Amino acid sequence: MKKILLFIAISVLAASCSNTEVRNASALAHRILGAKSSRISFVQTADSIDTFSLESKGRKIVISANNANSMAVGLNYYLKNYCLTTVSWYLADPVQTPKVLPAVPEKISVSARSESRFFLNYCTFGYSLPWFRWKEWERLIDWMALNGVNMPLAITGQEAVWQKVWRSYGMSDDQIRAYFTGPAVLPWHRMMNVDRWLGPLPQKWIDAQAKLQKQILKRERALNMTPVLSAFSGHIPMDMKELYPEAKILPVSLWDGFDESCRTYILHPDDPMFAEIQKRFLEEQTRMFGTDHIYGLDIFNEVDFFENRPWDPQELSRISHHVYETLTSVDSEAIWLQMGWMMYYDQKHWTPENIEAYLSSVPEGKIIMLDYFCEKQPIYEFTNGFYGQKFIWCFLGNFGGNTNLSGDFKNLGRGIEKAYSDNLPNMTGLGCTLEGFGVSQWLYEYALDKAWNTGMTDRQWLNNLADRHIGCKDEVYEQIWNELAYTVYTIPTYSGICPVAALHPCLEGHWNWTTLPDVPYTLQKISGIYNAMKTLGYDTDWFRFDLATIGSEVIKLELGEERDKLAAFYYERDLEGVKYHIDRMRELYDEWEQVASMHRAYSFDEWVGMARSWGDTDEEKDYYERSARIIPTTWGGNGQLTDYANRQWSGMITDYYRARWERFFEEILSDLSGDGPAFDQKTFDAHCRTLELAFGEPETE
Repeated sequence: MKKILLFIAISVLAASCSNTEVRNASALAHRILGAKSSRISFVQTADSIDTFSLESKGRKIVISANNANSMAVGLNYYLKNYCLTTVSWYLADPVQTPKVLPAVPEKISVSARSESRFFLNYCTFGYSLPWFRWKEWERLIDWMALNGVNMPLAITGQEAVWQKVWRSYGMSDDQIRAYFTGPAVLPWHRMMNVDRWLGPLPQKWIDAQAKLQKQILKRERALNMTPVLSAFSGHIPMDMKELYPEAKILPVSLWDGFDESCRTYILHPDDPMFAEIQKRFLEEQTRMFGTDHIYGLDIFNEVDFFENRPWDPQELSRISHHVYETLTSVDSEAIWLQMGWMMYYDQKHWTPENIEAYLSSVPEGKIIMLDYFCEKQPIYEFTNGFYGQKFIWCFLGNFGGNTNLSGDFKNLGRGIEKAYSDNLPNMTGLGCTLEGFGVSQWLYEYALDKAWNTGMTDRQWLNNLADRHIGCKDEVYEQIWNELAYTVYTIPTYSGICPVAALHPCLEGHWNWTTLPDVPYTLQKISGIYNAMKTLGYDTDWFRFDLATIGSEVIKLELGEERDKLAAFYYERDLEGVKYHIDRMRELYDEWEQVASMHRAYSFDEWVGMARSWGDTDEEKDYYERSARIIPTTWGGNGQLTDYANRQWSGMITDYYRARWERFFEEILSDLSGDGPAFDQKTFDAHCRTLELAFGEPETE
C-alpha cells in the first residue's frame, strides 16, 4: 500500500511539474500570439537534454519539449519557418502572423548543441535597457526564451542591495546615493570604472529597480533560465577610507577621460574585510532576489590598481583564489562567471602566463569564462582553452548601441562551427555579449540558432530571414538579403564605428578614435541594394525597418563623399564650390531625417520619452532626460568618449548631427568670405563642444 501511495505521490508531483512547464510556455505563447495561441499545444517530455519536436494533430500544432525554455524555442522555430514571423526584442514592434496558423506537414525534432546560451552584457543595461519598464522587459525575456537563452545576465536593482550593505558599515543614505552614478551609467559603476557621474541616484529609482528585478527574475526562472546575479568585486565607496582607515583600500586608475571626482576605489581581496562584505552582500541579495548560484564578478575590467608596478602572476593567483573562497564561504554551490573582455582589451597585462595564474588557482569547473569577442579574437585559442576552465563562445557584434551596419556573417558562422569542431569538453555553450541592441537583431538570432541542431544551411537561413521580413516567399528579396550578408556584413564590428555624417565635424579624417567611419562596402554597392529594395513595395513593419536601415546607410555614405568634396573646394578657396556642397549636405540631412522617421527604432524622442517616464515631477523628468541625452552624445569625462555611443536617430540627425555641421559651415563660410578669421579646427572644437554639452541638457519651454 505504501508503495502505491508513493507512486501516486510521485505521479502527482511529476504532473504538477509538467503542468507548470506547460503553463509557463502557454502563457508566453499567449503574450506573443494572443487568441491564436489556442492553436498551440505544449507537451512536456522526459528528455534529459534540451530538445523539441513539432507536429500537427488535428487543428493543433503540438510542441513537445523537455521544459518551457525548449518549448519556447520550438514555438519560435514554428513561427519563423512555417508562419514567416519574426518576433522583435522590442515590445513596440508588432508581431505579424498569418490569419490562419499553418499546419506542420511532417514531424520534425531538434536538439541543443550547447548546454548554456548566454545573453547580455553589463553595457547593454546602459546603452539599451536603462529605461525599460516591466512591459518592455517582459517582451525581452520572451524574446530570450524564444531564442533559447537560458543564462541571462541579471544585474538590475542591485543598488538596493548595496544600499543596505553600506548602511551596515555606517554610511548615510546621502553618501551612498552620491557614490552611485546616474541610471544610464550604472553599468560602468558596477564594473568599477566610474563613481558619482550624473549622481546622486534618486531613492525612488533604487526602490523601483529592486521591484523590477524581482519581476525579471521570477519570469526568467519560470522559463528555465539561470539568471546571473552579481557578487562583490572589491569596488568600495571612497567614504569607506575615512570610516575604516586600516582597510587596504586602493585607488583604481582613472577611466577614459574622467577626472579625480569620479575615481573608483577597490578593497584589495587580501584584506579580511573583503570576505565580510562579500558575505553581507550575497546574503542580502539572496534575501531580496534569491540565488541560482552563478555570480558575475569582474575585478580588472579596463582598470588597474597595481600602481604602475609590474603585474605579478603569483599575486593574480592569490587574488582569484581569495575571491573564489569568499563566494564559496557563503554559497557552497557558487560558480564564478568572469568576462573575458579584459583579456582581449588589455593583452599587454593579460599575458598567457598571467591568465593561467589567475584561472588555475580556482578549482576546475568553478569558474566560467565568457570569451567575449570571439568573432574578432577567440581567447580560448591562445590560452589552451582557458587552461581547462569552462568557457562560453560569445558573439559581441555591437559597441555602444551604434546604429551602423556591422558584423561578419560568413566568418561568424565559420567561427562558431570551428569552436564546435575543436571539440573542447570545457566549451559549455554559446552567447551574445552585445553592448547595445543597435540594428542587427538578425545576427543574434543567427548566432543563437547555431546552438541547436536545425540542419539548416546558411543560405536557407538567410532566405527564411528575408521571407520573414516581408511575410511571404520572394526570391528577389531573398537574393537581396544574401547580397547584404555576403557583401555588406563582411567585417566584425569595431569600437568607435561612426559615419562622417555623425561625427564631430572636421575637414578631413575622423576627428577621434570614437568616430571611425571606414566600411567594407562602397556607396555604389549599398545604393544598388537599397534601390532594389524600394522597387518591391512591401508594407510590413520589418520591411520598413530594413528600408530605414539600408536607406540611412546610403545617405550616410553620400554625406561623407560630400564632406570630402566640400573640403577640396575649401582648400582651393572656392567659395561657390563650398556653398554648393553645403547645400547638397543640407538636402541630404533633410532626406536622412525622413528616411529614419520610417521606423520607431530610429526615434530619439522615444528614447528620451522612456527616460522621462521614470520621473513624477518636472525636475525628476529632466534628471532622467539629461542621462538619456548624454549617453549617445558626450558620454562624460573630458570629451574623450564623445560620440562613442552614436546612434543615427530621427531627432538627433537634425538637432545634433546637422546642428554641429551647420556651426562648421558658418565658420568656414565666414573664413572664405573674409567676414571672419581663418578657420581653425581647435577653435571650432571648443565652439562645437559647447553645442554638444548644450544638447545634453533637457529642452526647456
